[in-house]
Amino acid sequence: LSLQDEEMVLDSYYKIKEVNIGESENSLIRKLSREMKSNKRGLDLLTLNGKNYIFTYSHIRSVNWIMVYVAHEETLMESATQTHKEMEKTEKNMSVRFLVLILCFLIVTIFVTIIFFRYFFLKPLSRIRSQIRKMGDGNFDLELKEEGAAEMTELSSAFNLLGHELNSYMINLKKESAARQAAETEIEIAGRVQD
Repeated sequence: LSLQDEEMVLDSYYKIKEVNIGESENSLIRKLSREMKSNKRGLDLLTLNGKNYIFTYSHIRSVNWIMVYVAHEETLMESATQTHKEMEKTEKNMSVRFLVLILCFLIVTIFVTIIFFRYFFLKPLSRIRSQIRKMGDGNFDLELKEEGAAEMTELSSAFNLLGHELNSYMINLKKESAARQAAETEIEIAGRVQD
């Protein structure tokens, strides 16, 4: 690339200029000139002095010109690169926020599950255990509220049925025991009277 070609390209980067690039000493620029003449519009990448330039061109029929826009690739891509970095930063922040949100949701879910489990399973089981202890002490006239989960309601219902049956059995046993004792007392008195 000659100094004249480089000045021509760089000048066209900063201002509108009429240039005949078909007469350039650089073969890449002459090739680009031929492509521009054969195509109505296009886009090409060209490296001049180790720097990449993007050439875009289009024919203007009314004046029979070819309008060319030259942009230094690094300058053009700088905003895209910056946007990409910002997007990566935003994505990372969103990922962290999402993980924190999931962690909070998990903690709340565990807390609600513990409360639910405690209220619907442990509390009714504790009441049943307390009533069983009272029943073990001989108090069979007990009744549990049939509430909570279906299994707890069913267990409370079965416990209440057992309590009623044991209470009925104990009442009948006391009656039979009293009747037996009365009969034994009568037999004993009758035995004494006969002696």
